[in-house]
Amino acid sequence: MRRRSGLGVVAQPQFLLHPSMILELFSVVLASLLLHLAIASSNAPSKTICAPARCGDLTISYPFSLGGVQSFEYGLPSFNLTCDPDGRAYLSRTFRDHLYRVQEIFYYNNSLVVAMDTAFSGGDERCPVPDFNISSSLSLFPLIISGKNKEITFVCNCEVPPTMKLPQTCANRSIGAYFSEDTEARRATTNCSSVSVPVRAFQEKRQARDYVPMISDGFLLEWPALEDCDACMRRGGKCRFVQLSIQCLCDGQPCPTSRRNGKQRVSLGCSYF
Repeated sequence: MRRRSGLGVVAQPQFLLHPSMILELFSVVLASLLLHLAIASSNAPSKTICAPARCGDLTISYPFSLGGVQSFEYGLPSFNLTCDPDGRAYLSRTFRDHLYRVQEIFYYNNSLVVAMDTAFSGGDERCPVPDFNISSSLSLFPLIISGKNKEITFVCNCEVPPTMKLPQTCANRSIGAYFSEDTEARRATTNCSSVSVPVRAFQEKRQARDYVPMISDGFLLEWPALEDCDACMRRGGKCRFVQLSIQCLCDGQPCPTSRRNGKQRVSLGCSYF
């Protein structure tokens, strides 16, 4: 190294990197870049969380979500389901655990089949007659009992007509049953306490006294069409419930062609808990 006197420029030493050092430096830079990409991808919305889930034979997708498997925002809050160890799905937000078992979901026409699993009148497990009104128990859900169902009415706390009296008692009470469209039976039981249970229409060939398999087969429910979600899915997007709004997402981000940047405010009154 040489120095020049006075205010001359001091010559800087020059170093040449050995090829092995260049390769090592390149490896460090590459590793740093890969780490950065890994962190970025971990912060991105997970497609796995939003993927359809399985519970037994059911495929769970929007507007339903499966608790503990899919994120809360995947579906509407009232449509959250739980899956038991035996692969049976239940509506989560009911006043009794495992009350309504979801047997089938028909996404193409917005309907599902549910059956009561733990409703026994007066705690008598030999008698699967509900001690509550089905329509009232579902009133907080955005669900409609389909008009395609038939309805069985159970009566008690009265002199039950012999023609509709069931052979077994429920909680030591005489019980009668008839299909609700039977106007004569309805007139004969005006002084009775009653509760009605929907059953699927193909059960009409059975007698009301054969209610056990009919209740086990469940009944049909429908949910109203979410027009913005239908339009979203036609565009290839996915509906999600984010920050109290329905959003149309494409690859985890609001779809660029979505109205209001992909957000639609929805009412969160009693219908959605």
